[in-house]
Order: sequence, then structure tokens, then C-alpha cells
Amino acid sequence: TVASLRIANDQNGYNPYDLVHWVKEFDLFGLPHFLRGPVSSEDGFGWQAFIRGTLERFAIFFGALNLAILLVYIFLTKCIYLVQYYWSGGRNSGLFRAVLKRLILCYGVIAIVAACAHFQIYHSPWAESIRSKRMLMRPFPAPSSVETRIRKGPTTIPSVNDVLIGSRFDSRDIGAYNSFLDHHPGNLYFSSLVGDYGEGYTDSPALRDAYISAIVEDVSMINNGRFLQQNEFGHWMRMSTADAAEFTKRELLKKGDTALL
Repeated sequence: TVASLRIANDQNGYNPYDLVHWVKEFDLFGLPHFLRGPVSSEDGFGWQAFIRGTLERFAIFFGALNLAILLVYIFLTKCIYLVQYYWSGGRNSGLFRAVLKRLILCYGVIAIVAACAHFQIYHSPWAESIRSKRMLMRPFPAPSSVETRIRKGPTTIPSVNDVLIGSRFDSRDIGAYNSFLDHHPGNLYFSSLVGDYGEGYTDSPALRDAYISAIVEDVSMINNGRFLQQNEFGHWMRMSTADAAEFTKRELLKKGDTALL
């Protein structure tokens, strides 16, 4: 339920760009490409389109497979019936008619049960919550050129490109929020930069300040993001350039050599 609601609301870890990364990283556990839904980070795509497309392709594939098996079964039954008919001198054994009745009864019961289950699920509070997007709404808005502030204080509302250093969203005591911010797009982008510069940072002491400045400038200038830290009240505070550089330095040390900490 939680995963379904997070997907419906494009939550962290379930953004369109997360889908592209997830498919590339895990290769969908060997799922054939012809059974996969559309994978794109463009507007109108994402997890919902991917899951819907995958389910539709599964339905089409297994529906066609079931139809093929059914036709083969009917064909073989008809052949057996004809052999019996001619072998018995034209006496009708009723085999083919009995098989058709059995198939109609079996598929009819399955269709009725499936229709009732679909009706119950579609009108359930769980499905209604997913369609209406009332629960687990997206916590961070899309990037905006205008920085939104709460009243006149120093706090702000995070966007998807910001690097978030939090406390409440990374609670080790709550499984659903454990390392929650690791999946935030801005944090993923920052982590990729740290990974690119980490080894060179420890091997080139003369260039360490340049590496730190390059990462901070890349986040702010190229990715249009900010470094935000969560305070004791849960509000997000914009970090100064010096604090952002110090945080970046610690992350580079962790990446390059844990023994340096």
C-alpha cells in the first residue's frame, strides 16, 4: 500500500528519473524487453506509465498464450472426437460437446470471480486513496525559479534539485524513512559528484579545495540546487557556502578513505 501511494504521488525513489536509474541498475531481474512498459523520464511517463504498460503487456502476452493453448486443446479434442466418431461407425460420443461445456463453465466462473474482485478492489478505500492522491503526497515541489520562504524567516521549502541534510527524514527507527533522503534527486546528483571526485580528492592534496568548490558550484550553478539542512523543528535552512563546502569535504573524505575521518 505504501509503495502504491508513493508511486501515485511521484514520491522520492519513485520519480520518473528514478525509474530510468532503477531499470538500468537492476535490469528488471531479467524481465524480457517486450514485456516492459515505457521507460522514460519525460513528463507523462514514469512509474505509473511503466507499471500500467507492463501489466498491459503481460495481459496481452498471457492472453494470447492462453488463447493459443485453448485453440490447440480444442483442435486436439476435435481430432480425437473425429477419430472416435469414425472408429465407432458414426456413433456420436458427445465428447466434443462435453469439452465445450466444461470450458464455458470454467472460463465463465473465472470471469465472474475476476469481475467481482476488480469491482471490490476498484471501489475500496485503498484504491480510492491511490486515485485521489490524498495520502503520502509528494513532499517536495518541482523546481521553481522563485525561492519560496515561510513568512520572513530563513527557512525555505526544498525542491527536487536541492541537497538535503536531514534528521527527521532519515530516522533509523522508522523503516519506511530509513535513508529516505538518499533517494532524493538532488542528493543522488550530489552523491554522483562525490563519487566522481572522491578518489582524486585523497590522491591530490593540492587540488582538494578546487574539488570542493567544483562540487558546490556544480550543485548551485549547473543543477540549480541549494544545500539545505533540517533544524530541530523540522524546517529546512539554507546553508552558507562555507557550511556547504565543509559538508562536501566530509563526504569526499568518506568516499575517498574512511580512515581519514
